Amino acid sequence: MTPPNPPVSQLALTTADVPVTPSEVLADFADATPRWTYLPDDSRHYAEHKGRPALVLRRRRDDVPRLIDFAFASPPERPQSLRLVLLDAPAAEAPLPTGERSALVETFGATLRDHLSARAPDTSLHIERATPDA
Repeated sequence: MTPPNPPVSQLALTTADVPVTPSEVLADFADATPRWTYLPDDSRHYAEHKGRPALVLRRRRDDVPRLIDFAFASPPERPQSLRLVLLDAPAAEAPLPTGERSALVETFGATLRDHLSARAPDTSLHIERATPDA
């Protein structure tokens, strides 16, 4: 049996006096942000597969590959955080190169921070990269 892939990034979202889950924050982000989409069916399937809260967001972009899926799962030991477990280009013939994955995580973090500062100023975000090039 092969060991599971390490997470790409660990996201810790905390809110002040608001009972909202990290998954709800990310789903709201995708609904409110151009070029991002929350995929409810894929999220349900992924959560069932992982056996814990999970969700999938899709980013549309002008570059090739045009669609990038971001799969998140909540680790059992830290339920108020999410791990970005998978970055996937569903139509690509090969995995995303490391540099491109890193740029995608950077863009995601910056866009999510902008969203949170505009819509949820009492929510803080901390992103830990699993590796320096993740």
